[in-house]
Amino acid sequence: MIEPRKHSFQQIPFWALRGKFREQGWYDNEIAEECGIGVGTMTTRMQGKSAWRADEISRLCEVLEIPQEEVGRYFFPDVTKRERPAGAGTPTSLKVTG
Repeated sequence: MIEPRKHSFQQIPFWALRGKFREQGWYDNEIAEECGIGVGTMTTRMQGKSAWRADEISRLCEVLEIPQEEVGRYFFPDVTKRERPAGAGTPTSLKVTG
């Protein structure tokens, strides 16, 4: 993975998720409404100031068509960057249910 440059877009919390929104033509407030998430709540989640709930992740994945094996990339980027001990579960072991 390419390391983000200082002051780059990739230093914004959940930059990959925001990129997914834009790739599919959504703005934060639109996707929030579609998923039943308050706009203020979406803002704090996207800023990394509050944690995502499982039902929010599940709904976003459903609307954005994010496959289970990519959930970690969008919602748990710090986990996928860290070195995991041998035998530890992988980000693909997370299960998203609708």
